[in-house]
Amino acid sequence: MVGGRIEAYLFSSGSKTAFESTNTITAGGSDAILAGPALFTDALAQWTASLGGSYSVTWIAASQAVRVANSGAFAMLFVGNLHRALGFASATGYASATSYTGTVQALARFDLVTVQCSPITDGSGADLRSFRHGRAESFCFTNADYFALVLWMTADQAASFTVSYCIAGRVRIYQDPAITTIYSATNAAGYLDGYIGEVEGIDTHRSDEDVVAVRLSLAVPR
Repeated sequence: MVGGRIEAYLFSSGSKTAFESTNTITAGGSDAILAGPALFTDALAQWTASLGGSYSVTWIAASQAVRVANSGAFAMLFVGNLHRALGFASATGYASATSYTGTVQALARFDLVTVQCSPITDGSGADLRSFRHGRAESFCFTNADYFALVLWMTADQAASFTVSYCIAGRVRIYQDPAITTIYSATNAAGYLDGYIGEVEGIDTHRSDEDVVAVRLSLAVPR
């Protein structure tokens, strides 16, 4: 199905600490902190509400990155690795402007990804296992349904995807962005919300190797 997307959930304990890497934007001298773990799109809305006034934190599809804007000039910085999750090249250096837009691919959301989904596998008899991908750890759940997925993307997207927040932990995969309701037996094109269980392979296609297929297993708890 053409034109899908994948979003990560960003972790937050609700506090700005040295261990929080994706929860705080500082704009105009004020900290906007996620109240708890949040889906990428929901996190943008939370930051907008937390900053208040004329501030907005929005997704810019053409840039595949986030824009932070206000009616007046402001300084901004990010805590931890949040700048890369949102598509900014650095955490600091935003001294005075009415808006800032990321210039690199955000690592917490990927659009225009074709999603190929195979029939569900019953995971009720599976053992609890863990898989490591770099510094991240994700879990497979015994009381879950497993979806074998293939995400088709460009080579440039794949280079970012393989080091992103979308390759481990909890994610939401929209098979069709126009359908914003969850998958069910009567809504086969709905979105899938679950945990990356295993990245089974990454294959290149075409003679120029510009098309990449990422094969993974998604565990959706019941």
